Amino acid sequence: MKRQKTMAGLLACLFMGMCLAVQAGNIVGNNHQALRGDTAVDSEAARRARMKAQLDAELKAEQQQAEEEKVYKVAEVAPEFPGGIQALMNFISTNLKYPKVCQENGTQGRVLVKFIVRKDGTIGNIRVARSVDPFLDKEAIRVVKAMPRWKPGTQGGKPVDVEYTVPFMFRLG
Repeated sequence: MKRQKTMAGLLACLFMGMCLAVQAGNIVGNNHQALRGDTAVDSEAARRARMKAQLDAELKAEQQQAEEEKVYKVAEVAPEFPGGIQALMNFISTNLKYPKVCQENGTQGRVLVKFIVRKDGTIGNIRVARSVDPFLDKEAIRVVKAMPRWKPGTQGGKPVDVEYTVPFMFRLG
């Protein structure tokens, strides 16, 4: 019991000593700041102002880059296949070949292909959004890759990257 009281007393003294040391450090630190004078405070404020300006400039540059890299789902003016929607349908019907394996198996359905019409009208990031069969998916992707340059979509009068979706219907006669 006596040993527990002694340990508790030692811990209390140790804790009090640490508290006093922290307080003394704060007082010395505060006095040191007060002794530095206005010029040190001014240079600190100037340093912070420079740092803030630099961070603001970096943030603005990042936002501008993100805006340039942004892919729109909907643009003010949508991308357009050369000759319009009817020309796109004609291109697909002319170039689409029904895979023999799918014909033999009786596989049919609608494959949705998404891609990005880039600022320069090229097609990129082609992917199947809705699959029916791997062979049908592959054929739809082949046709998209064969497409000519599109007229790019625009936002605020500037060409932008726009996501576009085209359905491919595979029906057996």
